[in-house]
Amino acid sequence: MAIVLVAWLGLAFTILAWHLIWTVRGIRRARGSARLRAAGDAVAWVLAAARNEEATLDAFFDALEAQDWPREQLRLILVNDASTDRTEAVARRRLASFAGSRLVLGPGEGHIKALAEGLKAVEGPVVLYTDADCRPAPGWIRGHLEAHAAGATVVCGHIAVEATGLAGQLQRFESAVASLQVAAGCGRQAPPFCRSANWSVRRSLLADVGDYRALADRPSGADIYLMGRLAGHPGARFAFLGAPDTRVTTRPLRGWAATLQQKRRVYGKFPGLDRRQRWRHALVGVAFAGLLVIPGLAVAMGAPGLLGAWLAVVGVTGVAGLLLLRLAFALLHETGRAPWLLPVGLVVWPVGALLFGLLGTLRGYRWDPRLP
Repeated sequence: MAIVLVAWLGLAFTILAWHLIWTVRGIRRARGSARLRAAGDAVAWVLAAARNEEATLDAFFDALEAQDWPREQLRLILVNDASTDRTEAVARRRLASFAGSRLVLGPGEGHIKALAEGLKAVEGPVVLYTDADCRPAPGWIRGHLEAHAAGATVVCGHIAVEATGLAGQLQRFESAVASLQVAAGCGRQAPPFCRSANWSVRRSLLADVGDYRALADRPSGADIYLMGRLAGHPGARFAFLGAPDTRVTTRPLRGWAATLQQKRRVYGKFPGLDRRQRWRHALVGVAFAGLLVIPGLAVAMGAPGLLGAWLAVVGVTGVAGLLLLRLAFALLHETGRAPWLLPVGLVVWPVGALLFGLLGTLRGYRWDPRLP
């Protein structure tokens, strides 16, 4: 029994190390393409939706005004999705500084339908998506358009969570892990999803796969469906932006109740991933199940040898995994602000993902088998 448990533990952590190596290799591929200077006369079309964002809109507009891109070559399509506060008044006041930009009145039926409505007003060949409660870094527009000029047709980027405290720092860790998955997928030309507040796509490609209008009735997960369609398009060329000047910064979720509900919804989508992605999540789950279960079994069995073997395996493969994770985070420039977060997140995040994945599967998201 002890030999079986030790073998399981060693295999599990080998799988974890392989998963991290897979991620880092994908990120390196995603970062390997040359960047070109975007044409100086190109017009950048930015699309965002807002609902009751009076408190965040000024910061959003300040970030757009600070872009390393000529103001006269920037068009913002902002959708006011039936806000009940002063969002519309703030938007109209600030939009006056952006010639050719428009405020679109959304149907008030959710974020996806708002984006579908706003897309009708976009006229340029490339549309950049973000959210009105976010702050794009100064090089955000230039980074996306340079990637498109280099041949990409779909460009994804990182979302950084500006947070303090344990809950906020764990959200920051989780956001970075999500970006690592997207980066690795872009390197292999098949991202599992996108960071919906930091991505861009050629409008012609979006029209070919049906854009958000074909997914307007989905309560959540539209980015996963959309990426599945785009990955199957012969004209799709994916790129990922990890540089600090191309990221988008957002606020953490406020309150444990909102955080728990959001996690249940997000991780409830695990069963809808394709077969390879499901196996990868399951195998990583095995690794962390071993991390939690085997020490307790060793104590219950009165097997100090097994406990010693567990410590040895954790010491070797755990350190290797932590170093690989630090390397992956360094590629997103997410290290240095909370060194303790990596080892804490290495344990807490996957365990939480497994828990909320189970809760979401039992009473959460339901996939539509008619959609990719």
